[in-house]
Amino acid sequence: MLTIGEVARLAGTTVKAVRHYHAHGLLPEPGRDHAGYRRYGATALVRLLRIRRLRELGLSVPRIRELLGDGPATVRAALDELDRELAQRQREIEEQRGRIAELRSSTMDLDLPEPVAEVFDRLELDGLPADLLELEKSAVLLLHALAPEHAGAVAGFCRQVWQEHRELSQRIADRLQALADAPADDPGIEPLVEDLAALVQTGEWDAVTGQATEQHGPALMADYLSGFSPAQRRALTLLAERLPAPAPLPG
Repeated sequence: MLTIGEVARLAGTTVKAVRHYHAHGLLPEPGRDHAGYRRYGATALVRLLRIRRLRELGLSVPRIRELLGDGPATVRAALDELDRELAQRQREIEEQRGRIAELRSSTMDLDLPEPVAEVFDRLELDGLPADLLELEKSAVLLLHALAPEHAGAVAGFCRQVWQEHRELSQRIADRLQALADAPADDPGIEPLVEDLAALVQTGEWDAVTGQATEQHGPALMADYLSGFSPAQRRALTLLAERLPAPAPLPG
């Protein structure tokens, strides 16, 4: 009779694998000798050889457990099924690699959802200040995290505001940027807020705010605002107060 190390060696596997097969019900626990050690016979060795072979063919542990004891035809059917799965996975991998090749050759910011990345690529080319661009990206990523299924709506909003009103957007961005070193009571804040509110509402604001998440949105946006200077933070806080409230969440 064989020890666990001997049966593992003869089957071309490891002691760890044998114990794994015991734990998952592929290989029954053998009897033990007077010293309490497992002892394996020919039946256990043959079963272990079958398990190792099926694992080499790529079958999963649950599938092997189903197949053990069945005839060769069932194993062939399982291999046919596995081959179809692998073929599908290969097609998916090829599609993914093709998409990766496209992204690697593009100039888009890969941190952003694709529809939004295209808009921000244009903004960068148009010369939007790098620090403001980075804060805008952060806001978009927060919105995407709160409602990833609406990345298209956010992209559409950005496109409407920044591209369809490019010169106005740039002037307002410059004014907001100028507040970086201004005091929180700067007299230019109020007129800037009015102009910002008018600009934002040229886009489909409801499409963005309607996806707000009451549970996490306010706290996250408050933390986001901490990245701005006091004057900029006051302007954006006043802006949020003057814009239409988010649509209530369903239910």
